[in-house]
Amino acid sequence: MEIRDFFLDQYDTVCWIVNNLFVKDLSDDQLRHQPKEGLNSIAWYMWHTARWQDFANTLIEPGRKQVLDREWLARMNLSRRDVVTGMTREECTDFNRTVSVRCLP
Repeated sequence: MEIRDFFLDQYDTVCWIVNNLFVKDLSDDQLRHQPKEGLNSIAWYMWHTARWQDFANTLIEPGRKQVLDREWLARMNLSRRDVVTGMTREECTDFNRTVSVRCLP
């Protein structure tokens, strides 16, 4: 098995678990909710994880463009290209308010 195929199989399993056992029945408000000031929402964690996965795929398969570069930012209603670490509280709040949560992976 190629490393790319192994990685994608593992990622598919994790996505299925998260989407079908955890996120599926949550409302948009629940996905955007910050449990406490300074803590991140589920939507933030989903975006952060997806950005790292998108970046990792370019390491596994050189020459592959990131999904982000395929009009994903517009669909997500975002302008940030980073993995969203080091955001201020205000930036996190803005992210939670504007992200299109139903487009999250």
